[in-house]
Amino acid sequence: MQILPKTAEWLVSEMGYGEYEIKGDPMMLYRPLISVYFGAAYLRWLSNFEGKERNEEFVVRTYRFGPKKATHKSTLDYWQRYLSVKQNLPTRRKNIDSDSSVPNDPTPVVSVTQKTLDLRDSFKGSYKENFVILLYDNAKVGDAWKYWDSRASPEDMEDLWKHSNVLKEWVMSGEKRGKVQFSLDAEKRTYLSRHELKAVAEIIVSKHFSTGEIKP
Repeated sequence: MQILPKTAEWLVSEMGYGEYEIKGDPMMLYRPLISVYFGAAYLRWLSNFEGKERNEEFVVRTYRFGPKKATHKSTLDYWQRYLSVKQNLPTRRKNIDSDSSVPNDPTPVVSVTQKTLDLRDSFKGSYKENFVILLYDNAKVGDAWKYWDSRASPEDMEDLWKHSNVLKEWVMSGEKRGKVQFSLDAEKRTYLSRHELKAVAEIIVSKHFSTGEIKP
């Protein structure tokens, strides 16, 4: 669920979610932890829209199209596609061809879905062009978008290395500290594995949530 720059700016200026500085650069929102942070903040706001506890369908249909389209027929297909793919996030695949190009598809690959309104259980993946959070612009995957280390802070990378499942996955795929490659799918598009996505969500929750509430 890639968040719109204007929504992220609103969350910073009006709602106080300033843990990650986007500095007017919309490409910052494609960094995994930043994307999940602002996505979680927006999910939390939608889940209690107008002071009422909202269900998963409301949140999904309004995340992309706004609260006015919560029950509109135009968002029904979006919701149904969400349901059909929410359990299909791929496992990690080693990046073999480092000079590959990304298809001319402006939509990134990895998704985050909301299973429940408890954000500790919210982030489950789906592997489709819907509900996307990251990872690339429609350009070649140069070094800037090839490595985790250029898309996350040293502190966040250390947290990822400490995550047992991510550590095991990265060691098995031959990743080295300071040069961890993103996975590529069959079309050479970058994505997060199940373990990576789960780790990112857990890091954001542990740092910025308290009893289910995100901390600005």
